[in-house]
Amino acid sequence: MDGVDHLGFAETNSDSATSRRLLLGGHALVLMFRFTIRDVLWLTVVVGLVIGWRFHYASWHVEDAEYPAKYRRTSELFEQCATENEQLKNELNQLRDQAESPKVNQLNPGTENQ
Repeated sequence: MDGVDHLGFAETNSDSATSRRLLLGGHALVLMFRFTIRDVLWLTVVVGLVIGWRFHYASWHVEDAEYPAKYRRTSELFEQCATENEQLKNELNQLRDQAESPKVNQLNPGTENQ
């Protein structure tokens, strides 16, 4: 039995299944939007992957924006370490020179040939 609701949908009962048709200007359009739970789950997986990839891609841009500041700080630390290394080398050379001076050898006899 055919019936039309207030939105213009006609419901037709046949032997196999009930189908809904939208009546437009006397012509019936079959609504083919029938989804199974499996279809909805696949859609959920696809949408989740797209959103995940989008957030991951956006995080790359944040890291790229922070890179110059990190590089600058690392360069400053490297320069500071290089300066401190030179100062320590100079101090070590001064201590070696003092240890090899004749005064130290006179105070500690027997260390001349070491």
